[in-house]
Amino acid sequence: MAYTIDPSIIECSDLNITIEIQGALTRGPVVAGFSWVRSEPNTNVAPEVDSDRLVQLWIERVMGGLTIGNVESYDQP
Repeated sequence: MAYTIDPSIIECSDLNITIEIQGALTRGPVVAGFSWVRSEPNTNVAPEVDSDRLVQLWIERVMGGLTIGNVESYDQP
């Protein structure tokens, strides 16, 4: 939802994602193909997130305007 409200908080990249089930490299983990792997992207992932801004946005939306610096000033309804 944060991306819908403010896309600049999250940097997205198109990657080819597969699940390793053969056991050749690993068994069960997600394997992401980055630029050095020549495969067609099949999903959009968010490798970079501005965590401070994401937390602040979440607090503002859930707590109705509360900021991290003034927790004690929040008046509950």
